[in-house]
Amino acid sequence: MKYLKIVRLTVSITVFCLFLWLFLALVPVNTKLANVLTYLQVTPAYIRWAAGIGSGLIGLLVVTGLTLLAGRVYCSSLCPLGTMQDVAIKLKSQKSKIKNKYKKPLNWLRFGIPLLALLAYHFGRKAEPLMVLDPYTEFGRITTEIIKPAAAFVVNAVSYALGQAGISAVRPVTMHFQDPGIVIISAVMLALLLGTAFFRGRLFCNTLCPVGGFLGALSYLSVFKLAMDGDKCNSCGLCGRLCKAECIDTQAKKLDFSKCVSCYNCVNICNRGAISYKTRFFRKKEVNTERRETIKAIFGTAAAAVIYLSFIPKAFAEGAASLIPVIKKNPVIVPPGAGSIQRFREMCTGCGLCVTACPSKVLTPQVHNKRGIIEQFQPAMDYQHSYCSFNCVICSQVCPTGAIKEITVEEKHIKAVGEAKYIKENCVVVTNGKPCVVCDEHCPTKAIMLVRYKNGLQIPYVREHLCIGCGACEKTCPAAPNKAIYVEGHQKHKTAEKPKSIGVKWEETRDFPF
Repeated sequence: MKYLKIVRLTVSITVFCLFLWLFLALVPVNTKLANVLTYLQVTPAYIRWAAGIGSGLIGLLVVTGLTLLAGRVYCSSLCPLGTMQDVAIKLKSQKSKIKNKYKKPLNWLRFGIPLLALLAYHFGRKAEPLMVLDPYTEFGRITTEIIKPAAAFVVNAVSYALGQAGISAVRPVTMHFQDPGIVIISAVMLALLLGTAFFRGRLFCNTLCPVGGFLGALSYLSVFKLAMDGDKCNSCGLCGRLCKAECIDTQAKKLDFSKCVSCYNCVNICNRGAISYKTRFFRKKEVNTERRETIKAIFGTAAAAVIYLSFIPKAFAEGAASLIPVIKKNPVIVPPGAGSIQRFREMCTGCGLCVTACPSKVLTPQVHNKRGIIEQFQPAMDYQHSYCSFNCVICSQVCPTGAIKEITVEEKHIKAVGEAKYIKENCVVVTNGKPCVVCDEHCPTKAIMLVRYKNGLQIPYVREHLCIGCGACEKTCPAAPNKAIYVEGHQKHKTAEKPKSIGVKWEETRDFPF
């Protein structure tokens, strides 16, 4: 059975490299590759299924079927964050003084977190536990905010050096605007994950990971389980020292299969063949005290979750309401295809795939006081640094959860995510007395038109029924420090009208529109 480790390594390294290539986006993102890779990621699949998207159920059934057949093969082969931790584990030499030892599982924590996350999302419509602890999302955030900037720096340095020599073989990489808060959080999470993996192996996977807890509970029912043969085992301890899940008790000659991440290190190192797959139907019945503890933990956490969903959010909201400043402008603008801010909040985990795939880099995850707890890590349109390209729908094609529903270019042309607002007092035409036509020139739907002002000058006028809120006017407006035109997001996206003609001039006989 030693070939199992070779197969596992081949699959996990391949999947990890493909995910890394996808999130680095050093070349335009391949949407088909993105869909294939994210298809079997558990949290996105569950969110798709909860939203009524059939592919989500299929993805869940595939992963569930694999787990019920042979345990947590997802954790060992299909989870990119798991492979990232394995890199840190590999750095620890077999001769290192730091050895893995069997640790009794914290069932109330590892099974409680997925249950709480499930109930909080499905009944409370709150995605925070999924955004913070989901392994796929965390990998995406770390890659987008930490690894990609480093890779972009190297690529751009090479591109510049070759350019100085007259060689244009390497294209420079454009980065999205990075919020310092997101970068710090991602860096801290990466350090904690790698540090924990170095000293305690897959501790995160067996304590805090909601996917790991869910699959660990399912693995109690697996048809084939890794088990120790007490007659063959001589308690040498080799398998326990190499077990990254800390699930092998070499003294008691037992293996906790619910914690096992199917790395097959134990199978590979044991020279006596004491560890192998056994069929659960033909094993001797044993009193499983751990299973009883698991059931107690699940019911206890369910009761705690009911209390949490019923009282704590309401109490927090009432206590914090007086601390939240009243902001008239809605600063959150979500991509076309999201449908509404509420729907986007409920379905987006903040993995960052749309951010790294966005060609114009208008999507940016941000942490600041203007956004609520639910919206932390979730991307929004950042019109201070870019605007949404009129003919681009790639974010809707790569979104793994369906938070950005796939739309066509024609649908996007009339999908109004917001509405432009004009502030006459900030306009450079008014303040400087000089002509400016930037917003009119950049508006793709001609929602902005120029009307008479004075002294032969013209100022913009917004035709709301044509505006889709793409942000081209806000990004290009030269007024400083405050823009003369900005986009205010719609809570629920609207449908704009198609312009009957382009470049229509305002009738001079009509009243001044302000």
